Amino acid sequence: MPENNSSWYKPNPSSKGHFVGLQFNSKDSRLFLEIGKQTGWANGKGSFSGGRKCSMALNAKEIGGILSAISSLKAVPLANEKATLYPVYRKYGSVHPTEKRTLNYTFSAYELPDKTLKGLSLKVFEAPKDNPENKASFTFWWDLDEMMQLEQYLQFVFTHFFSSDYSANKAAALQ
Repeated sequence: MPENNSSWYKPNPSSKGHFVGLQFNSKDSRLFLEIGKQTGWANGKGSFSGGRKCSMALNAKEIGGILSAISSLKAVPLANEKATLYPVYRKYGSVHPTEKRTLNYTFSAYELPDKTLKGLSLKVFEAPKDNPENKASFTFWWDLDEMMQLEQYLQFVFTHFFSSDYSANKAAALQ
């Protein structure tokens, strides 16, 4: 089974929802992330077909950074009567520049103003180099239960990166 997928949809009646899909191709050891915008709402259901979307490939370092951010969000802050100290890695982001576009993304805490954690947020900004006015932004958030699903999926992918490297190295050594 070369492909493993996971996806989340957050439609809403105002048609401003988003979706996130992850597709891991174990044969090529690549994780693709796709995020897109909702296009409509009818009969209590959201539609996402034909809407603006963007995709990117994430490497092992980036997956490790996302997992570090999730672990940090689950850590208990240190507090006393004077201050509250939160873990350092409460977010992770990167830039994916290509000849055609620049893509910035950030995974960070989705929290209330009082710092109560509600989940994990993903923000993606895409700017085509040939038409900077055609830029787009996407936002998605996972609640705490969904964040656990995402974390487990990313752990699976992260572990597979190293096991496939190990298997390839072992096979090469036996030849």
